[in-house]
Amino acid sequence: GRAGNAIGNDRMPRIEQLQKLLAADPEDSFLNFAMGMELMKAGRIEEAVERFGGIVARDPTYVAAHAQLAKAFIAAGRTDQARSALAAGIAAARKAGDAHAAQEMEQNLRLLG
Repeated sequence: GRAGNAIGNDRMPRIEQLQKLLAADPEDSFLNFAMGMELMKAGRIEEAVERFGGIVARDPTYVAAHAQLAKAFIAAGRTDQARSALAAGIAAARKAGDAHAAQEMEQNLRLLG
């Protein structure tokens, strides 16, 4: 029905909305993070990898971006890079005093083997 269509069509406008906001402020970590999450949802994994990778390159203290970068690498089948992203994320989380995020990423790293 109509509601289903509205939900189905919701995804593209959000990406377009974020693109407009990013055009005005391309370095904004939060906007880039939101875009990365939307790209992941849309199955645009490589674009998400670039987005999260750009955030951690500019702002290595952005713990959540490290975790999402690792998830994107895993989704892309790039396990070695996922391990590196998790290691960097664990270091960033510890430095930030975010024990929960560090533990979560350590667990993900163990799961990767």
